[in-house]
This record gives sequence, C-alpha cells and structure tokens, in this order.
Amino acid sequence: MNRRVLAGLILAMALPALDLMALGAAAPAVADDLGRLDQVAWLFVGYQLALVVSVPLYGKLGDLRGRRVVFLSSVTVFTLSSLLAGVAWSFPVLVAARVAQGLGGGGIISQTHAVIADLVPPRERGNYSWVTPTVWTIAAFMGPVFGGALAEHADWRWIFLLNLPFGLLAIVFVRDAFPDQPTTESRSFDAAGAVMLVVSYGALVFAVSVGGDLFEWSHPAVVASFLVGGIVLLGFLAQELRSADPVMPLRMLRVPVVRSSAATTFFIGSVNFFAVAFLPLMLQLVTGVGATQAGLAILPTTACIALASTITGRVVVRTGHYRTWPIIGSALFVAGYWVLSSLDNAPATWVVWSGTGLLGLGMGMGSPVFMVAMQNAVPHRDVGVVSAMAMFARNTGQVFGVAIAGALFVARLGHHLDRLVPSERLGGLDVDDLRGDVDLIRSLDPAVEALVVEAYRSAVTDVFTIAIWGGVLSLIAAATIPQIPLRDAIDN
Repeated sequence: MNRRVLAGLILAMALPALDLMALGAAAPAVADDLGRLDQVAWLFVGYQLALVVSVPLYGKLGDLRGRRVVFLSSVTVFTLSSLLAGVAWSFPVLVAARVAQGLGGGGIISQTHAVIADLVPPRERGNYSWVTPTVWTIAAFMGPVFGGALAEHADWRWIFLLNLPFGLLAIVFVRDAFPDQPTTESRSFDAAGAVMLVVSYGALVFAVSVGGDLFEWSHPAVVASFLVGGIVLLGFLAQELRSADPVMPLRMLRVPVVRSSAATTFFIGSVNFFAVAFLPLMLQLVTGVGATQAGLAILPTTACIALASTITGRVVVRTGHYRTWPIIGSALFVAGYWVLSSLDNAPATWVVWSGTGLLGLGMGMGSPVFMVAMQNAVPHRDVGVVSAMAMFARNTGQVFGVAIAGALFVARLGHHLDRLVPSERLGGLDVDDLRGDVDLIRSLDPAVEALVVEAYRSAVTDVFTIAIWGGVLSLIAAATIPQIPLRDAIDN
C-alpha cells in the first residue's frame, strides 16, 4: 500500500476522531451562540448513537457492494454534514448535522481496516495496525486543545468547516487506490435484520447515553427505551439465526479467534475511558494543579499506545505469532489500573504517569492483534463484517462501560459524602452539584472542602478498582485466543 493511500485513510479516520474530542471543549461556545445550554449533550448523544448503530451495517454493505463505494460514500456524507454543522443557524439543525456526521463516521471507522485488508495480506497487516489506535489517541489529546483554541480565538464553526478540505483530500487520495470489486455472488441484504439492529441497539444506546444525565434512570423515556431495545434485540437474534445472509452473522462467534478477540476488546473497551473521564478532574481537586497540567497525566497513555501498537504490529509481521501480545497487554492494563486505584492524597507525578503509561502499553499491545487475528480467521468475503464486529465490540464496551462508570461514580461519591461530611455542612448541595464542579468545591469552607475532596478521591479510586476487574476479564478472554498461521495472500 503506497503512502498516498495510507495518508488518505489516516485523514479519513482523523475526521470523526478529532471532531468528537474537539467539540467537547467548544460546547460552551456553541451554547452561547445557539442557546440550549441544557441540551448540549444531544450533540454528543445523537452523534454517538448514529455512529455506533451504523458500524455493522456498513461492514455488511462493504462486503456486498464493494469497499470503494461504501468507504468513499461515508467520507462524503461526513464531509457534507460537516458543512451543514458549520453553517447551522439553529440548535436543532446542528443536532441533525451531528447525527448525519455520526452516520458518515460509522462508515469510516468500520471500513478503514477492511480497506487495508483488501490491499494487504494478513501476514503484513501488522505494519498498519497502528493507524486506528494512534489516530484516536492523538485526537483524544489534541482534540480538546484544538477545539478550545478555535472557540476562544476564532469561531467554533471552524471545527466543522476545516473538515471540508481534509475530507476532499481523503477522497482524492483513496478513490483510485483499488478497483471497486463487488462480489459476483448473489447475496441479498438482510433488511429485516438491519432494521431490528438499528431499533434494538439504538434504543439501548439511547437509554444508557441519556440515563442519569439528561433524564433520571427511572424516567419513562429511559425505561421504555430499555424495554423496546431488549425485546427487539431478541427478535434481531432470532432473525440473524434464520437469515440466509445475516447482517451480523452470529456463526462467526463459533470461530474461536473471533469469539475470544471480540470478548477481549469488549472488556478492554468497557473500562479504557475510565482514566480519561475521572483522573484529570481528581488531580485538579487533590493536588490543586490546573486543568492543563492535570490533562497531561493522560499523555503517557497516548504516547504508549502509539509506541506499543507500532512495535507490536511489526513484531507480529516478522514472527507471524500474535497470541501472547494481548495476554501481556491485558496484564499490563490490569497493573495500570491497580496503580491508579492506589493513589493517595498526595500522588507523585511519576506514580500517576506509571499508571497511565501501563494502561497505554496494555492497550497498544492488544490493538494490533484483534483486527488482524479476526480478519485472518474468516474468508475474505466476510472481512468487512468481521472488521465491523471488532469495532462494534469495542464501541459497545465503551458506550455501556462509560454509562456504568458514571452511575457507579455518583453512587460511590454519595456514599463517601454521607460517610465523611454531615449534610448540614454542605449547605443544601448534593452529589449532582458537586460531582464535576471544581470551582464550586473550591468555594466551600476549607474544612468542608478537604472532606469533599477526600470523598471525591475515594469515589474515583473505587471506580478504578472496578476497572481492574474489567482488565481481569479481558486477560481471561485473551488467554483463550488461539494461534493460527497468518495467511501470506489475500484469499477470496
């Protein structure tokens, strides 16, 4: 694969990754311009819902209709919807544009590795396995800086408008990379399964995304979404078992490599954002550092993911053996959260960085293996579906894991506040008031502030302790991944 094509794939992957992270920092500016401060979360819920639900659909369409048309269409949808977001004249229009971006982004992230699989045999794919983890980790670190700078010194709309030239470049670089070769087999699209997947998974993702945030968990909309999602999910599973060519073939789970790799990446995905979500704010409260310095605590994770995924991928290419890497990676992942769960009231920088660095090494060692191993274990005709399955497993873990972590943190913070601080000393403030407002906590009486900070630290380390068990489950699943020879050619 030449550098021009690789640059196009990286540019395409960077579009949804950078947008997601950048908008978080610019959300207050968006609210000031278009109003609806209390509804800003919909910009992220709508995007996430459309992205996650569409991933398996694009995987199947790529196998049926050819990768080229599906990938380029996804980039085009994302680019055009970015233009709409950049000129949005009202909040509902911006939300609609974000949903459209999610639909385009789902195609991009599901097809990138499938495109690589069309061009590179399994034995050599480790050389390109760094693309997704490196792009997403760089976006996680640079996105908030990028979005905040544009919102402060220019206009938040440029977060979206700058996607236009980069999206066009990605299309130009990739469009002639390979001929469009849809399958010559007579294969039908499982429309019923696709509809049931969108409805069931969409309802469940909606429920966990808005529950405890936009709505209480007991809100009728959340309860109804869980019920509808669960019932339709059962129908979807029945449909996939009887369909001649299902949109998400459950038969693939009978392949040991696919089953174990998907489980491992699901468990890692379910807890890999815990540190990013809770550590910087905890450090601000406990150590008194600023937001920028606290954010640097995640830098070792970013650097180690990029480094470990690149080295591991090359070693896999040279040796042809991949089985040991996710096992070692999961063990390091567990060690990283063990270090973070042990942080005291005055954590040394090297201790914090060692914990986040171990997390990065663990994720970086596993990332190159899962996609390559799963693609290698199935016929090439199913490479799009199995690639989407890998991304779907990770995304599912992240969506549900973050929701569980948020609910767990609120519960543990409430427990520790009740244990440490008499309610009358909080002046009517509750967990919802205190869980993310550094300035409010700093404004408390010093004696009360110290107790609230201790409650906050204890709640966060409780969450990290739970994350250890997610890592242990990933380690158990990784230990069951079998080693099979990597193919030296692209088989049809």
